[in-house]
Amino acid sequence: MTAYSACAATAAPHTHDIGGPMGKMAFFLGGFLVLTILIGALATISPV
Repeated sequence: MTAYSACAATAAPHTHDIGGPMGKMAFFLGGFLVLTILIGALATISPV
């Protein structure tokens, strides 16, 4: 999350993205994958 915050803070028009738009899309998809795995892991914990 810190890397995304740093990139969002510097709103330069010519940022050096890894792979351009495809790299950005892969970064977001990877983030969603990690969030999905974390939510799945939290769901296995009993609420008792």
